[in-house]
Amino acid sequence: MAQLDPEQRRAVECPVGPVRVLAGPGSGKTRVLTERVIHRLEAGTADARRTMVLTFTRRAAGELGRRLESRGVRDVGAVGTFHATALQQLRLHRLDNGRRPPVILANRSSVLRGLAGDLGLANASRQVTAAERALAAGGNHRVSPPVVRLLDAYNEHKRRRGLLDYDDLLTECTRLLRTDREFGRAQHWRFRHFYVDEFQDVNHNQFQLLRAWLGDRDDVFVVGDPDQSIYEWNGSDSRYLTEFTTWFPDTTTFNLKLNHRSAATVVTAANSILGDRRAAGSSEAVRPPGPALTVTDHEDEEAEAVEIARRLLWDHRGSSRWSNRAVLARTNAQLSVISAALTRAGIPHRIRGRDRISTRPEEAGLLDRLRSSGPSFGVAVTDMTVESTGSGAEIRVLDLAREYMAGTTAPSGNGFAQWLRTMSAADVDDHADVVDLCTFHSAKGLEWHGVIIAGVEDGLVPMGDGEEERRLFYVAMTRAIGSLHLSWARRRRIGGRRVERRPSPFLAGISPLTEPPAPAREEQRRHHLELARRALAPEGTGAAARPATDPRR
Repeated sequence: MAQLDPEQRRAVECPVGPVRVLAGPGSGKTRVLTERVIHRLEAGTADARRTMVLTFTRRAAGELGRRLESRGVRDVGAVGTFHATALQQLRLHRLDNGRRPPVILANRSSVLRGLAGDLGLANASRQVTAAERALAAGGNHRVSPPVVRLLDAYNEHKRRRGLLDYDDLLTECTRLLRTDREFGRAQHWRFRHFYVDEFQDVNHNQFQLLRAWLGDRDDVFVVGDPDQSIYEWNGSDSRYLTEFTTWFPDTTTFNLKLNHRSAATVVTAANSILGDRRAAGSSEAVRPPGPALTVTDHEDEEAEAVEIARRLLWDHRGSSRWSNRAVLARTNAQLSVISAALTRAGIPHRIRGRDRISTRPEEAGLLDRLRSSGPSFGVAVTDMTVESTGSGAEIRVLDLAREYMAGTTAPSGNGFAQWLRTMSAADVDDHADVVDLCTFHSAKGLEWHGVIIAGVEDGLVPMGDGEEERRLFYVAMTRAIGSLHLSWARRRRIGGRRVERRPSPFLAGISPLTEPPAPAREEQRRHHLELARRALAPEGTGAAARPATDPRR
């Protein structure tokens, strides 16, 4: 508690009731949520076994769980995502009633495309998700007849096969809480204290499920930042945070403005992006200024990628971990170009969020073994632990298995298989010492000491109109702890042709350092010149094909 700033402490110690914490980047929202849980337990106003902590990715849930466990809290009722928690409750409900546990549809998009083809509605499949959310939210939403036909066929397909898709987990759990008296009473008895992180990302179905879990109670603590609302395209609605008092009139609100994470240089630049658009006021930097923010322009995307590789090599210099650095871009296509340049330069890296753990060859056999273990899941995990050679694949799979077991009262191979289907690619984090390449969206919730943002040009930043694009760039910038570099290309290949580009209009409010860095010592200069040549050389030829120790250099 002594480490909390005054506003954080007030949020942690406030009386029981509905609480909303508006928390900007680096303001310690996860710490505040964790300390609030612990404070309530120590004060005797809450029971750990009756506590539910919710967030939006399994990675974030795992971090919350580890923080609580490190403070001696090991028996929290539930710490997980909305979907994983709903799945667990539905599974137990069906088992208690002698029914088959839920089976989650493995590939929704494939099923929709197949049904659309059968019905001659090839163009309707992409509109189904938006139609479902519009209908669920109510109001005067008009859905075209072809989409209605496809949606009806899709729901019938699921009903006949006894399948649930990702969103069905939420709506089915909500329906049971409201219509099945015994189920509702059991869940209301079991869970009495609720905490939700990243509340600006809540969508209609998640909010309805939270209200159904609460019933007529209001012991709820939510943390979020409307200025980091970047998932409107996916149904998220920050009004559930900004208009929280509509549903909970007695809410106490706290505003965390101090940024404890980023250097003042980064905070000032990020604030200039939102300006007076900030919903909760500008962040205030606690840390002193760091390295000057820099901006560079390049001939094209290839030259930009080569310069990014050079900067990463220069920053690394054998003394810091690669994982302290990240390159962010608006699209995956940009990341592919940068990845190729980093590969040629010999820089270890990964494109975050591109592969699910269940698709990695090194984990596939281990996962299959656990999926086929039936009710002997715990025995299989124990055997695998005893036999483990300590490989990265074994550690990752066993960590997932233990996390699953910690959140369920009836672990089984089939249950583990269904639980894995609630994972997103963003949940995979093996802590490898590599440079992270991320889209702006996949970077949310993460941080690095040094961040390079590529393609800061009109047409990418922003990509279209809307305030969400401005917030998206703000989120990308605030991932940086110390240094921040922005780059853009004067020409870029789009649709097979070279297109002239202009710098992003968002750069207008930023005052960067434009002069080149101080010259390096001669031996360093030569070394990095050679590395840059490797990055420029075609893969498998010339300088790139020779090791750095080649005497011909």
